[in-house]
Amino acid sequence: GTIIGISIGLLAAFLSKYTHTLSSMEPAVVFGFSYIAYLLAEMTETSSILAIVFCGFCMRFFIERNMNPKSISALHSMNKMMATIAEMTIFVMLGIAAAKANWAEHFYWKFSLVCLALCSVARPLVTFFLTYLLNKKRVDKLDWKDQFIMSFSGLRGGIAYSLIVLAIMEGAIPREEGVDPHELGKLEEAFMLTTIFIIIRSSYY
Repeated sequence: GTIIGISIGLLAAFLSKYTHTLSSMEPAVVFGFSYIAYLLAEMTETSSILAIVFCGFCMRFFIERNMNPKSISALHSMNKMMATIAEMTIFVMLGIAAAKANWAEHFYWKFSLVCLALCSVARPLVTFFLTYLLNKKRVDKLDWKDQFIMSFSGLRGGIAYSLIVLAIMEGAIPREEGVDPHELGKLEEAFMLTTIFIIIRSSYY
């Protein structure tokens, strides 16, 4: 997925040298190549998320130097709008799933609290460790307030919920012969409810 993203991003960056004569099409070129990276990653069964991220990294580094300033402004506005719509859609789906779920039967407090505790401890530990390494080379150091905000401000849950829906639950729960489909469904909903519980609880931090 990373190789696909970098390759498509560099190709888009190269082509952006010649799009200034048709500036109205420049945002379409950016979105089009990003979508091509996604499709190629899906076709080759690699990570589409990594493909899009690295495609964006490569394009941003080169494209903003080649594109018309008006096209860049339009591109940023379209990106913000699409990101907001996508995030709203995910959280609407999350709210519907939470309202429809059978919490009394399929929600396991002990499992969910252990998962919440592990997430709440692991994220600050990783953040403080990585920022400690970064501060060794940074001129403008990240102080403890910045690190604290970084530790908890990212717990929004949209990606976590999307992944649990997409995963459900081909790898986590083996579908062996003789397994009761009803019990399997209960386990799948338990994983989803635990994820929703962590997302809702984290939003109060």
